[in-house]
Amino acid sequence: MKFLNSLASRSHSGYTQLIKPSVRNSKVQAIISILGKLFCCIAEYSPHALLLVTVLYKTSKDHPFIPILDDVPRYIFVTSIIILFLGVLYKCQDLLLYHPSMPPSSRIYVPLPPPNIPYDDVFITTSDKVKLHAYFIKQQENEIQDAPTLVYFHGNAGNIGSPSYIPLYMTCHVNILLVEYRGYGKSEGSPSEGGLYLDGEAALLYLFDRQDINIRKVVLFGHSLGGAVAIHLATRSEFADRIAAVIVENTFT
Repeated sequence: MKFLNSLASRSHSGYTQLIKPSVRNSKVQAIISILGKLFCCIAEYSPHALLLVTVLYKTSKDHPFIPILDDVPRYIFVTSIIILFLGVLYKCQDLLLYHPSMPPSSRIYVPLPPPNIPYDDVFITTSDKVKLHAYFIKQQENEIQDAPTLVYFHGNAGNIGSPSYIPLYMTCHVNILLVEYRGYGKSEGSPSEGGLYLDGEAALLYLFDRQDINIRKVVLFGHSLGGAVAIHLATRSEFADRIAAVIVENTFT
C-alpha cells in the first residue's frame, strides 16, 4: 500500500503524482513516474476492455464460432457493469470536483480588490495557450522589492475575488499573486487536473519574469484544492530550488 501511495495518491484533483523526497535517484524517480501513469491509465481504460469482453461473451452464446468464451462465468457480466460504472464515475470526476459556477455569479462577476490596495489586473498565457486571469496584489512601491511574494491558489469553487487574501496582505506584508484557474472567473478553458498544473507553472513563470519583486522570496500558498497544485509545483525539479516555502490550508482533508 505504501508503494502504491508513492505512485499515485488520491487527492482533491484526481490521482496526484507525489514523488517521495527520499527518492533521490533520477532513474528511480522516472520509473515511479511511469508506473504511476500506468496505474492511472489502467484505472481509466479497464472498464472499456471489460465491456468489450462482456459484449463478446454475450455474443458467443448465439454465435458458436467464438468457442473460447463459452466457459466464461456469467458473473463477469455483472462485474464488468460495476467496473464500467466506476470507470464512468472516474471520467466524470471533474464534474464532481470543480465548481467554477458556485456561487452562480462566479463566472460573470469577479470582485476587485479594495481601493486602498494597489494591484495589477493581468492575464497570463499558459504553455497550451489558455489565458488566465490574475490579480497581482502589491505592497507600496518602497516595499515591493523586499516583501515576500505569495502565489495564492484558491479552492475548487468561486474565483479570485474572495477577500480571504486581505488578512494575509495586511498582517504578513506580502505581495500576492491571485491565480484564477482555467474555467474559473474570467479565465478561458475548462478545469482539469493537468490543466491546473499548467496554470500553476504559468503563474510561477510570470512571477519569475517580473523585475519589481525578489524572486528568491516566492512562497506557494494552496487553499483546499490549491494545495495539490502547490505541492505539484514544489516537486518539479525546475521550480524546487526557486521556491522559498510551501503552505497548504485545508488540503487532503
